[in-house]
Amino acid sequence: MWASRDWLDFCGFEPTELNKQTMRIIQGPQTDGTEARELNVAGIERRTGHATLINYTKNRIPFRHTIEIEPLANSYGQLRMFRARSSNMEVLEREEADEAETQDDYSSEEEIDPFA
Repeated sequence: MWASRDWLDFCGFEPTELNKQTMRIIQGPQTDGTEARELNVAGIERRTGHATLINYTKNRIPFRHTIEIEPLANSYGQLRMFRARSSNMEVLEREEADEAETQDDYSSEEEIDPFA
């Protein structure tokens, strides 16, 4: 996973901390598991997907944002990576995140590689 300096500064991570990580690194108790899995399915199906989620900085500060993933292919049409873009970001008070309705647990049983 690669991230822009702005994202790294906002979330409090160093680039080396993202090696071999998935978006699970920013998920937490109020991350909607159903919506997060829908993004994962979009990746598996190699298509654009989006969701509005509560995620967390490294210091566990909750924030709400709309995240969109988009597959990027090389000139031969082969999928090389995904671009993930956040918009409408809003830092939440911890109490707001605790009060947010969660539809499902944010963890999943398996990691799926969309490049497989």
